[in-house]
Amino acid sequence: MLTALMTLFATPSYAQLEKLDKVPAYQDFVLDLQPEGFVHVHEQGALNRFIIEYIPEGESLERWSRMLSIIALGSAKRLPGPEQYAALFFKQIESACTNLDVSKLPAGQGEAKFRVACDPIVKGRTIPGGEGLTWEIGVYRFVQTNEALYQIHYVEHGIETPPSARREQIFAEAAAAVDNVLVCGLGESRPCPPLDNYLLGKEPQPVTGAPPCRSDETVPCQPAAIYEIPAAAGLPTNASAKNVMIGLNFAEQDLSSIGTLERYASSIVRSLKAGHPSVMMVIRGPSPDYAMTSEDRVRVGTFLMVLRSVLVNQGVVDPNNMRFAFYNFL
Repeated sequence: MLTALMTLFATPSYAQLEKLDKVPAYQDFVLDLQPEGFVHVHEQGALNRFIIEYIPEGESLERWSRMLSIIALGSAKRLPGPEQYAALFFKQIESACTNLDVSKLPAGQGEAKFRVACDPIVKGRTIPGGEGLTWEIGVYRFVQTNEALYQIHYVEHGIETPPSARREQIFAEAAAAVDNVLVCGLGESRPCPPLDNYLLGKEPQPVTGAPPCRSDETVPCQPAAIYEIPAAAGLPTNASAKNVMIGLNFAEQDLSSIGTLERYASSIVRSLKAGHPSVMMVIRGPSPDYAMTSEDRVRVGTFLMVLRSVLVNQGVVDPNNMRFAFYNFL
């Protein structure tokens, strides 16, 4: 487990990791809603340096037709703003295209969004995702927060040039896909309004019922974050083994501690390798009437983002069916 943590934080030695006894507080929480029919194919890194990629089911990283990528490019303090970075990025890929058409789209504050068409690709030039490709089009969205600069893009490519109606359909699908990725500022007073009814990988839906909320909405409900962690398909599953429930009180645990993170990650890995079909982690507040603070949200969000990355790195979870749910977290 220390090896996984060392990889995530890019520390060159165990000695340095041991000195880093705290996970740095990270105010962003990224919710990546994969398009219908897509599967998680690659993930690496954590916090302000990571990449997550989705492609259609049945395809591979070597040969794919469409891809949604979510990339944290690094610290916002060390990178240019969204438009400046986009200009540098498009300049870099221009050499692969006989014609590169970049059109700016409306975007929110701190963001920049573009329709991009590399059509045709330079003859004989190879780009990732296949052989003999002649065109690639899609939408690129760049988001800057106080923590990081993110690049979120959805592209499609192929051999036969699509008709104009199909091109417009691709652009529409791409715009919807990149807009569905939420970058939530947990340190803000109103982070991501959908946060209280959002499940990773699924459409937003109401969060009434138990656990942990009671069906009577007039009764105060303990704030909680729930992380559902299914075992990877390749792990042996014991038919008689039950799902494992792990609960912790974020007011009593130091979630920023590397030791705390390692302890819970190790427990989850052991349970999944022992044949349990899934683990549910419930991170609760101290009492039903407890009012969440921005500091609470940041501590819980940082813990969950790093824990997710560690578990994916260990290859013990099914990333397509992981779920996060938040209750009374605003």
